[in-house]
Amino acid sequence: MDENRLARSVRRGKRFNYICFSILIIFTLTAAVAVILYMTRPLSDSVTLESAESVLGGESILVKTSGGYYEIDGSSAFSDLFRLDEWASCDQFPDDEVVATLHFGELYELYLHGDGKASFFDGYSRSGTRQTAYYDVPAGIAEEVIGYIEENGTVRTLGDGAIAMSTFFK
Repeated sequence: MDENRLARSVRRGKRFNYICFSILIIFTLTAAVAVILYMTRPLSDSVTLESAESVLGGESILVKTSGGYYEIDGSSAFSDLFRLDEWASCDQFPDDEVVATLHFGELYELYLHGDGKASFFDGYSRSGTRQTAYYDVPAGIAEEVIGYIEENGTVRTLGDGAIAMSTFFK
């Protein structure tokens, strides 16, 4: 009798372990699929190079650099400084060392990094799409753009009605 109870307890224990292990495998596979789907989301249509070219050539752009705040009207001359045809999509990188932030619309920003990189953020992107695109850019573009902005832009100050604490995301 004791041996039968012991054998049943062992079988129940094994069954419990198999069930727990099966549930763990299911949760692990579900998490892996979720991560894969998250990492392979399509890029928002608003952060393409064509979109950047249209906004840089058209509307008023607010700019934050280490030298201060500016406002500049988009134009074809300004857009040409970026040499967008030479940009290449790249993998995500840390958003540190931003030397210039260009803000247009309500929730669009283009970040120029000092190390030959740029990132383009779309705050309006649909869920299920990536909000930020990352690009390798030709060397020296950030310095050229900042020089152009400092020469041709209107100097702004924080709190002047055009620039507020919440204007720039980074």
